[in-house]
Amino acid sequence: MTFRRLTEAEKSQLVRQGCRVEDWEALNVGENFTPDHIHNSWFSGENYIGRLDGAPLGDGEITGTAGIYSSRLHGCRIDDEVRICNVGQLANMDIESGSMIENVHSLTVASETTFGNGISVDVLNEAGGRSIRIFDRLSAQLAYIMIFYRHRPELIRRLESLIDQYVQTKRS
Repeated sequence: MTFRRLTEAEKSQLVRQGCRVEDWEALNVGENFTPDHIHNSWFSGENYIGRLDGAPLGDGEITGTAGIYSSRLHGCRIDDEVRICNVGQLANMDIESGSMIENVHSLTVASETTFGNGISVDVLNEAGGRSIRIFDRLSAQLAYIMIFYRHRPELIRRLESLIDQYVQTKRS
């Protein structure tokens, strides 16, 4: 996605809608951006915002419209069609398309993280000894192999190497 600076008309509209921006030069928007669905929000740091055209989001039980409402963002990258509403502090986060974040006091990242990817957990043995490195693409089949095929150390080493490589792609 390519980004651009806000036009003067977009800046004026955001101000009329109750928004505050610490540094207008640090607020970057996608080519198809419209400010219509950003209200009463505050931006600081370098932010990148995609298209927020008020599209309906949700799965039927939890719904809302895309936009940023009554929230504070610092150093975030917001993809297309995201709903952020009543968030006290959202800092240093990448929010993917279709996400909904509502009524959260603080959601921040202060230092480098892998968001739980690569963490080792003990399974099937309360005394330890059978650990597995979890990651967001772990399947039941792969977990089975990594736990029950310990007698194949080269296989386990190669799988763990692949997991390590994947975890590095998630580091922020």
